[in-house]
Amino acid sequence: SVQCAKALLLAGAPGDKAPEAVGMPIELVPLDAPAKWSASSTLRFRLLVNGKPEASAEVVARPVGFRPESAWCYATTTGRGGEFTIKPGQAGTWLIK
Repeated sequence: SVQCAKALLLAGAPGDKAPEAVGMPIELVPLDAPAKWSASSTLRFRLLVNGKPEASAEVVARPVGFRPESAWCYATTTGRGGEFTIKPGQAGTWLIK
């Protein structure tokens, strides 16, 4: 199996341009600019596998520190274009896989 990690860091003022794909074998790409990232807002992503949208994939998310660590507090499935949304219930660092 292939595993890839990607971190999105926000330093300074949030920008108005969404981050772009960087060419990893498996990649979650935000579709909204960091200026729109906030707790309780709907965040849009696209799942790419080898650069192509991955449809019908299960995606789970949780804030770092969520207990138990084996539990996930958000689950969804990607659409035809590999797109999915999550709505974080709190600010902070989130793990999405």
